[in-house]
This record gives sequence, C-alpha cells and structure tokens, in this order.
Amino acid sequence: MDRREFLTTVGAAGGLALAARSAAAASAAPPLPKRRLGKTGVEVTALALGGFTGMKEPRTAKFDPVELAGAAIDAGIRYLDTAPAYNNGQTEPRAYHVDIFAPRGKPGWISFVAYSGGELTGNGTHGLDQVQWALGTDDAGPVEIWPERDGPLRAPVYAAPESRDRGDRLCGQPRVFFRYASGVVVKLDNGPISGAIFVGDKGRIVVDNDRFTCEPAELADEPLGATDPHLEVSDDHFQNWFDCIKSRNRPIADVEIGHRSAVICHLCNITRWVGRKLRWDPQKEVFPGDDEANKYLDRPKRKPYELPDPV
Repeated sequence: MDRREFLTTVGAAGGLALAARSAAAASAAPPLPKRRLGKTGVEVTALALGGFTGMKEPRTAKFDPVELAGAAIDAGIRYLDTAPAYNNGQTEPRAYHVDIFAPRGKPGWISFVAYSGGELTGNGTHGLDQVQWALGTDDAGPVEIWPERDGPLRAPVYAAPESRDRGDRLCGQPRVFFRYASGVVVKLDNGPISGAIFVGDKGRIVVDNDRFTCEPAELADEPLGATDPHLEVSDDHFQNWFDCIKSRNRPIADVEIGHRSAVICHLCNITRWVGRKLRWDPQKEVFPGDDEANKYLDRPKRKPYELPDPV
C-alpha cells in the first residue's frame, strides 16, 4: 500500500480495521475538525499522529507503537503520518529489515550513505545551526572546508547486523575544519552534540542545546551594550511558527536557515569523501572549478521522486 492508498483508507474510510475497537471511545468525545489534504481530495483530521520517532521503533515492554496508534484512533485522529522518509524514498527499494529500519539500530539506516549522512546530518544540524546564528551567517556559509588529514574516508561496509561501535570509530576521524569569509574557523571536535564552544580573547562560552556556561563565569554577568549584536529570542519555536503563519512574518528559524545549516553538514561529509581541502561559494552553492566535488551535490533519484528542473 502506498502513501495515498493508506491516507484514503485511514482518512476517508475512517480506519475501519482499527476503529472498530474504538467506536465507544470516539463517540464519547466531540469529533475533531477535518481538513482536505493538499490536492489529494482526502479529508483528514486537523490533528495528526506523527510517526517520525516512535512509530518506526520496535515494540518493547515499555512501548508499543500499535497501542500508540490505537490510542490516537480512540481520540478521533484519522491521520497517521507515514512520510516516504520512513522508507526507501529516492533510493532503490530494499527489503524490510528491523536493523536497518530503526535509525540507530544495528547499525540502523543513519549509518548507510544511501539514506543518511550519518550523525553529521543527524545531530550535526542542531549544533551548526547555533554556530551560524551566533556568527550572523544564517544567509551564508563557509568558503573553505578541509579534513584534518588528506585521503578519502574509509567508511565501513556491513554484511550483517552489528552495533554502531565499529562505524562510529571509523567515521569519527578525520576531524573537519571550515573557514568563513570573516576569517573565523570552526573545528568539528568532541564538543557538545547539540551546541558549540566559542573561544574569544576573554574566555570561552560553551553552548549545549538550551544551556550555556562561561569560562570565566563572570562573562555571563556583563550585560550587552546597545551597540552589541543582539539575537532574536524565541522561548517557544512552535508558537513562533503559529504566530508567523498569522502575521506573515519570518519565523526565527525559517526554511532558508534550516537549509544553510544542513548544507554545512553535507559539505563536511563531502570534504572527507574526496579527502582534501575544498573551496565553496555559499551564494551559488557550488565548488568553483571542482568537478569531483560537485558531483556530490546531487544523486540519481528513482521515479516518482525526481525534482522538477525549474526550482
């Protein structure tokens, strides 16, 4: 069953196969409002169950994705997200295997280049997004990227399920550096997974997701002056997004910002694959005069997942 068929079955037919067990519970609550799903003609509930994290995990004693789906249907939800990202997508079809389907299994799809760029494109965007934000380069990017040592990355090859230990060890080297036009150099090292360490002439600031520490601690006590750079503040990204839908203002982390952060992750992978320093044009988004590196900017896409020529 493809995605459209699934949505038709669950949305239009009301999920008959699963909803029979929940008729009494659903009738006790007011029905959820419905919306048409794009151009499909299918009406689904405005509230959905997103499956990116939990729905693809194997059943355990503490968590059962089938029960989660049942609870959603009991609540009147008739839209369960089954995006192509949970399957083969642009890549060639492969038979289901639990140790590939889970993102971080044995070893999981995040460890295969056909599906992912590894943890660089997994957790990497969270930390690099904050680097871009702090440097004021949300609309730009680095101009040079290079590995700690020359020579292509020797990536692991898997013939049977195994833990991620070997892959993490092989792919943990070499370190990667990149430089901005301003001269600022960033090194990917053993810093916070979702943050960065900023080093200046007065000390350093360690940012880890929504926390930070200063060395020396007194750095945090000095208030910013009127002429100092001030970052936009959002205590609730979801609410900021909803507010911008109404106001038509730009969200604090809009699609272009996300794109720019993701690009850096791919650049770091590409410089390790070719094993040498690369120049990058962040406006044209090409490696100037470098055919070998530029071939990694796209890949073959199977039907019907091609992109249109004019974008």
